[in-house]
Amino acid sequence: MYKKFHDDDEGILDWEQKIEAAYKLTGTRSAASLARAVEAHMERKLDSDYGDLINRWKKGPPRGDGHEFFFKGMNRIFGLPADTPNYFLVEEPYISVWAAMPAQNQGVVPLPAQQEFIHTFHVDLAVNDENFSDWLRNRLVDQRNMYIGRDCVANYHRAANDKGYKNLNMCQVLLGDFVESDPWVELISNNKVGSVVILGAGSAEKDDIVLSSIDKITRNERKRLINYAIIDASYDMLFDTYKHIQEIFQTKDRPANVQIQPFHADFTDLYPLKWKIQPQDGSATVFMCLGGTIGNINENNFLTSIRACSKEGDYLLLAAEFIDGISPRDIETRLKEEYGGDGMKDLALGPIRGELDRQGVSPVKEDRRKKVVVNVGPPERFDDFIEGTIAAKLQIAISGTMLTLLESKRYRLEKFKAFFRGFDFVGAYERNDNPRFKHLLFRRTTPALE
Repeated sequence: MYKKFHDDDEGILDWEQKIEAAYKLTGTRSAASLARAVEAHMERKLDSDYGDLINRWKKGPPRGDGHEFFFKGMNRIFGLPADTPNYFLVEEPYISVWAAMPAQNQGVVPLPAQQEFIHTFHVDLAVNDENFSDWLRNRLVDQRNMYIGRDCVANYHRAANDKGYKNLNMCQVLLGDFVESDPWVELISNNKVGSVVILGAGSAEKDDIVLSSIDKITRNERKRLINYAIIDASYDMLFDTYKHIQEIFQTKDRPANVQIQPFHADFTDLYPLKWKIQPQDGSATVFMCLGGTIGNINENNFLTSIRACSKEGDYLLLAAEFIDGISPRDIETRLKEEYGGDGMKDLALGPIRGELDRQGVSPVKEDRRKKVVVNVGPPERFDDFIEGTIAAKLQIAISGTMLTLLESKRYRLEKFKAFFRGFDFVGAYERNDNPRFKHLLFRRTTPALE
């Protein structure tokens, strides 16, 4: 079943690049010789003129009984995962085909220099009147929209470096300690892990910490390759992170056993990416949600997504902040200090700038910042948050509603872990060197029998 193409004259996306790659991978130069190479990889032979089949592939997907075997043969030529859908070589751009190839094939058919190595996968974010109406009805902005537009990267870095906000630096220090721990070293060693998936772009420094650790552990393991996928719904944040990773590599050796793949996708809807990020050899995947990002999203949607994309024996590493043993007054004081800076307010105001313009609100940043207040209390989504959670909420009175622009949550440790057990993720390792900010490693299990 093809998602887009229904008529043979609609063509194959990026045909010239795909067919040239097929020629290079097989060492052939004609449709007839390429067809014979594909035939050698087919489970069932067809009563067809294979050269004609190749030529027809340019116009549209081969059809008729048994032609799925042609695609399976072609998938093997490219070295694509065994469960790659037949329509992949028809509809997906060449950049996606290249990203899905094993490293040795990528070396034969290098990515054209003019193409950016970022694959957009079903992300549809836009700030419009309909979205604003939904936000007013829910009293909560979809925070992914803070990261739309060219200035979102600068806004993010200003917010992360606000005087009162210390989480970014603390997260990096504690992450550095975590990747030196015995459980992490043992996990990455001995081919136990084939893929690391970073959920949320932002600070390339955390990627440098993880990549340097993987390189240190695996450098002497020959023929070892770990796929390092970075996933974010913001193209601008993703591109900025990838660019800075490349800049870091210019000052040090590139990790020998790591293949980096950025995906412009929504990590609360990961299932369509499962076959791209899961290792072909059945080894484990480590999903990572660092920097307290879990506190900015719907945990139920997040874990539903990870569970659908993971398998038994995979891991999930989370960084989160906890409030056990801290008085409510101290929690409120600290959160108001952390989220009351100009950078944080500018970031939160991003999605509603157009609406503020339409309502005649002064365009001066300082005037708009004064309209944003920081409150501390239960999260706005009362239906599905983890019991005992407290949130810092940047709010503004607009259109007769107190609208929450940004919400960042803090948790009770045992309630947090119990919530994850409900999605078949059990605690595997926990560092206790910081009572507030912790890195927790969970292992995916199978559901208990009723």
